[in-house]
Amino acid sequence: MRKNKLIHTLCGVLIFTFMVSGISLAQKSPKDKFKFPKLNEMKMPNVEQVTLKNGMKLFLVEDHVYPTINMRAMIRAGSVYEPADKIGLASIAGEVLRTGGTKNMTGDEIDEKLETMAASIESGIGTGSGFLTVSMLKENLDDVLKIFADILMNPVFNEEKIELAKVQARSGISRRNDNVRQITNREFNKLIYGADSPYARTMEYATVDAITREDIKTIYKKFVAPNNMIMAIWGDFQTSDLVGKLEKVLAGWNSRKLNIPSMPKVNYQYKYSVNYIDKPDVDQSNIMLGHIGGLKNNEDYAPLQVMNSILSWERMFKKIRTDEGLAYSVWGNYGTGYQVPGVFNAGAQTKSGSTVYAIELMIKEIKRLMNEEVTDEELEKAKDQFLNTYVFQFDSKSKIVNRMMTLFYYDYPSDFNDKFIKQVENVTKADVKRVAATAESLEKGKLVFKKAIAAMGDFDKIKQLKNFISKLSLTQVMGPNEFSMEGELTSQYPDKTFMKLNTPGGEVTMTINGNKGVMKSPMGAGPLPEPQRKAMMDNAKRDPLYIAKYLDDYQIQYIGKAKFADKEGIDLLFTGKDNTFHMYFDIETMLPMGTSYQETLPTGPATVEEITDDFREVDGIKVAFHSVGIANGNKQSEATVKEIKFNVSLDEKIFVIE
Repeated sequence: MRKNKLIHTLCGVLIFTFMVSGISLAQKSPKDKFKFPKLNEMKMPNVEQVTLKNGMKLFLVEDHVYPTINMRAMIRAGSVYEPADKIGLASIAGEVLRTGGTKNMTGDEIDEKLETMAASIESGIGTGSGFLTVSMLKENLDDVLKIFADILMNPVFNEEKIELAKVQARSGISRRNDNVRQITNREFNKLIYGADSPYARTMEYATVDAITREDIKTIYKKFVAPNNMIMAIWGDFQTSDLVGKLEKVLAGWNSRKLNIPSMPKVNYQYKYSVNYIDKPDVDQSNIMLGHIGGLKNNEDYAPLQVMNSILSWERMFKKIRTDEGLAYSVWGNYGTGYQVPGVFNAGAQTKSGSTVYAIELMIKEIKRLMNEEVTDEELEKAKDQFLNTYVFQFDSKSKIVNRMMTLFYYDYPSDFNDKFIKQVENVTKADVKRVAATAESLEKGKLVFKKAIAAMGDFDKIKQLKNFISKLSLTQVMGPNEFSMEGELTSQYPDKTFMKLNTPGGEVTMTINGNKGVMKSPMGAGPLPEPQRKAMMDNAKRDPLYIAKYLDDYQIQYIGKAKFADKEGIDLLFTGKDNTFHMYFDIETMLPMGTSYQETLPTGPATVEEITDDFREVDGIKVAFHSVGIANGNKQSEATVKEIKFNVSLDEKIFVIE
């Protein structure tokens, strides 16, 4: 592998482990054969929110279909708050809260009592939250609520149960290297978050051994309080009756002042590294590459998920597994968190001899996603697949009420999911292109373009441009024939254009004023066809002088060196509000060599290249006096500038459209 940037767009981490087993996680999807209809509107149940006297927040949904009641509580706690020398403390404390018994019943007695009622109560603490879950028959509500309240209010954390939990933790440590996929995930997270980060560190024998009963009691006292909990309840109950029962069983468990710190920050730096995990007893490899992910409240959350769907299924899966047959499984995941960034990773499992080739294909597909606009078919299929999967997260009242509670827990708006679905439906190809870029490549792209503008002239002077008039000699290729004509183009920034052409059939004028356009010819006058108006405006917005004036309207991504017009140049990808294109710059002079983009011509879709040269200085600004247009490798047009003037006095009447 080269030691330079393996992929400037990832700026992240690549890790692969030689491994022996791998179950296929992806096979040819039958979805490829179907076109999905529009999703039905989700029917949201009535979720009633109640706050108990002690400050506990409830989300309640009555559902009288079955005689059962379920509860799930969330506690603001987490392993992120445990000391570095006692990793595993939160997990063990969460487990023993339930198993360790209470002042009134041992853990074993609680087990026996719940079993006789076909009920269950479980507890735990994860990375950023704790939980309790309760499941019961409606007829046992009173008895189960008493046990639930007893666990919350009177835990004793029995020493034997603590030791049993520690034995189980040690057993998990002893087996954690049996699964190579688990090894890769664990070490990849350490590379992303940092080995000492609370989001990546792992239990060790020493940290488990250091945990004491007093440590667990401290966790309980610090985090477990009614005003530090929220709870979702769904099932066969009457809301007022259930709230009254909860007030009664939790009487005496009062709110108290808490000091819960904020979640630790993630200090991620985009840097390239290749990392190996040597496991010589296996003959296959598990590959992961990627970087930090994002938050769910990111304004680009929807296009990022669509982009990932295209990358995973339409690109990597089809290329690496279907076409090449290299991988047992191929996946991509743009991970997001509510408060802490997730992890973006793309991965594959393959035989050892195919490792490097598989990595090269993965990187090639990621670059292709960034450098080429996705197709309409890819976009629509990705959105359909994503939405038809996503809705299954809301196909029951239990899932919906739990979602609402989770949104409240992380301080997200209650209509977050509704808005997200609409945002996915509205994702465009330009959105996918835009979010495929990284901060580093965007920063470098803008810096390179500013150097190009400096090569063309004074930046402030270019920003002050108001208009120009250009006299042209034009050649248009129509099949085997070429037609020459003279023309004059008058343009006033940002969206007014008047073009006059002396064609073999007479004078033709085209006027554009914002979203309106008109064309006049010897045959009469009429509206300028919208595709032609848009094509002319898009062409104007590909002018480097226009871009310099309205720089904030563009995302500029550095792609790297590329060949254009038989010469190596620097490739920048520009994404505007309504168009995407590449622009190439001479490595020595930094002057524009031309642009390339996708366009639909009268003959069909085409890759268009506009080659520019013959730069001359006009009022201190270097301007290309010659250009050639090529579509799908064939010459389509040629233009030579005879004269150009900037900031002239114009008669505004020429832009009037009646």
